Amino acid sequence: MAPRPNYGISRIEQEEKKNFGWNVRVTFNGKTTHKYFPDKSCGGKNKALKLAREFRDGAVKKLPKAKQEAVSRAQRKVKKSGVTGVTHVVSTAVGGKSYEYWQAAWDDNDGGRRTAKFSISRYGNREALDLAVQARKDALKGKSPKRPGRAEVSASAKAGKSTAAPTKTAALGKIKKVAAAMSTSAEPKDKKKKGARK
Repeated sequence: MAPRPNYGISRIEQEEKKNFGWNVRVTFNGKTTHKYFPDKSCGGKNKALKLAREFRDGAVKKLPKAKQEAVSRAQRKVKKSGVTGVTHVVSTAVGGKSYEYWQAAWDDNDGGRRTAKFSISRYGNREALDLAVQARKDALKGKSPKRPGRAEVSASAKAGKSTAAPTKTAALGKIKKVAAAMSTSAEPKDKKKKGARK
């Protein structure tokens, strides 16, 4: 049961630092196995990739069987956002449950691969995408990516709902008052008419 060819492996290319190689990062239950394979010291790009995959395979074999099965399955199609370094990802958890998110990716000053993920179920599709784009921009400027809470993100939407509700309630209240006034003013007339007939 082999993992996907490039599972846990990313390419590092930093022209200004003459730094080229393959970065391996396998994470499970908060524990990360990490190693970098530079082209120069590994005998070239292809040899570095081969060594990276061998190291990755060894790390995956130490994972629980369910996780190994998950990383061996073909990954769903990833849609591009149109922004470099920001992609839409659909992943399958160990229990088989799928979840999707927008992910921002960039290289840090030490040549490591960094990512920030924004759940679509938590933030909504458009907001998660916007947050991922902004996170990458901030990271490239040396700032820490922001991850606002659900309440902060949806504050404007909630405000819109709260202002709309009283308007509807007020309108219904006016209608009820008018209806009540009409019914009370109509009763005496009816009684007078009935009395006149008698």
